[in-house]
Amino acid sequence: MTEDPTREQLLHLAERARRGVLLPAEGALLADAMAELTEEVVNATQTAEFYEAAHSRMRDRAEVAEVRATAHITGLEQRAEQAEAAIERVRAELALCDWPHAEVRADRITDALDQAQQPTTTEAPC
Repeated sequence: MTEDPTREQLLHLAERARRGVLLPAEGALLADAMAELTEEVVNATQTAEFYEAAHSRMRDRAEVAEVRATAHITGLEQRAEQAEAAIERVRAELALCDWPHAEVRADRITDALDQAQQPTTTEAPC
């Protein structure tokens, strides 16, 4: 056999080896085929391990991004609640507003808006 052996030929050689009637040239051919198959299995295993590790890293990064996004959303929700409360305070002040006291009311409105927290960071959420 001068070409790479087929599956059937390898199975035939393995059967001859089991029966103990394998010729030396057939034994060498079977040994070479086993060495090639072993190398392919090792390479496939290493490739699978590489992709599993990459998948694991990406999964971890996705989890971190999800936690950061959730924290950012929570912060935005809190700021929205604070802004809504400030708006309600402004509306209450405006409802009480009469023109002689407009300047005092304007100061109270400014104070109410200043109490609403401003963003403290400029970094991206993820």
